[in-house]
Amino acid sequence: MHVWHFGLILGAVVCSGIAQGQTVIEDFESSALDSRVMFQLPRFSGSTSGLLETKFNEGRVVRMPSPFSTLPGAGNQGYEVQFEYMWRRPGKWCRLTTFNTTSRPNPYVDINQKLRIDLWVNAPVRLAVGLREVAGTGAIGANGGSTGGIEWVANSGITGNNGQPDGQVLTGGVWQTVEIDLGAIPKGVLAPGQVLNFAGGNSMLNSFGGYVLEHLAFSCIDQHYSVHAVIDRVYMVP
Repeated sequence: MHVWHFGLILGAVVCSGIAQGQTVIEDFESSALDSRVMFQLPRFSGSTSGLLETKFNEGRVVRMPSPFSTLPGAGNQGYEVQFEYMWRRPGKWCRLTTFNTTSRPNPYVDINQKLRIDLWVNAPVRLAVGLREVAGTGAIGANGGSTGGIEWVANSGITGNNGQPDGQVLTGGVWQTVEIDLGAIPKGVLAPGQVLNFAGGNSMLNSFGGYVLEHLAFSCIDQHYSVHAVIDRVYMVP
């Protein structure tokens, strides 16, 4: 197993401390190294496998790379992801899905809380999440199933241009906390720029049951480059 060295990490932090009442969906601390936890391989999804080169297709638990994250609650392990966008293809994005993974599949989220993701990414990308509307409800992080329409969700920046979701821009080369305030997004009405139908949805958050985190959507900003990311934690705060 190799360990990645990222060089100087300056750090962009959204939160100033560990929030009270937070619920960790996954932090990979108790997972076996090299195992696949919560997320499938980047090219697993047929929705975006044709938009990615075959050269890189990494998804596994690793020791936290050096230098370590200085974000609040940082752990000793993370989930490493690596893929490469195809050259000159319109609408390039990666659907990093939780669909029926062996460990932590289809995790429930609370639509009235904030979803946070602590991660490092080597290059600027746009990030949105895919939330699947499911029939039932359950505890945060529990398996909510894989049946129901999917909506793309972000604080802002959802476009759907050329078939890619877009979303908020992540800074390359720093540890950062991405926060999507699900509670602040209007429910039961259209929310342009924040909610957009991906598969079987209606561009609204109006599920009769609950929601699961179906995927992270990494959208390409430039023509062609490799994306290398390490996810430290996925969690929710009130």
